[in-house]
Amino acid sequence: MIIEHKSLSPSSCILYFSNPFSFHGTFYSSDKENLPLPLKNIIETSLVKDFLLTSDFIYILANSPQDLEPLKAITLAEFDDFDNIRTPHIAPLSNLNNKINLILSLIIAPHLQRDGGNIELTSINDNTITVRFLGKCHGCPYAMRTLKEHVEKNITRYLPHIKEVKLA
Repeated sequence: MIIEHKSLSPSSCILYFSNPFSFHGTFYSSDKENLPLPLKNIIETSLVKDFLLTSDFIYILANSPQDLEPLKAITLAEFDDFDNIRTPHIAPLSNLNNKINLILSLIIAPHLQRDGGNIELTSINDNTITVRFLGKCHGCPYAMRTLKEHVEKNITRYLPHIKEVKLA
C-alpha cells in the first residue's frame, strides 16, 4: 500500500491511504470500543497521544517528537497488513465535537487560511452543525458557495450522519 505523508508539527502528521478503507464514519482516539484492528494494535504501543481515522487518511499525534517516526512505521505496517481485510467498520457517533473540530482544522481550515480566513464550530444540533467563518471569509460574497462545496462536502464525507452545515 502506498501512503502519502504530510507533516503538521514535530509530533503530528497525516498519512493518506492510496486506496480507501471500508470505514463508515470517523474513528477518534477516545472511541475505545469498535476500533478497527490496526488502531487497537497502534494504541497498544503507547506512542500515540491522539488520532483521527477516516477511510482516506489517519491523523496521528505522537506523545513526543521522538515517538513520531516509530509511530509512523508501526502505523504503516499495521495498515499494510490490514489492507487485505475489507470488512466494513462503522464508527461510533461519540466524540462528535472533537471529530468535527479536527476535520475543520486538518481539512477545511488550511484551504480557508490561504485566503486569510478561518472557520470555527458554533453548535451541533442532531444531524446539523453550525459554523462561523472568520477573517476574510466572514462576509465574503463566496461564503455560501464555500460552505456548500467545501465545508459541507467534507464534513458529510467524513461524518455521514451529519446531513447539513449552516452558517451562524
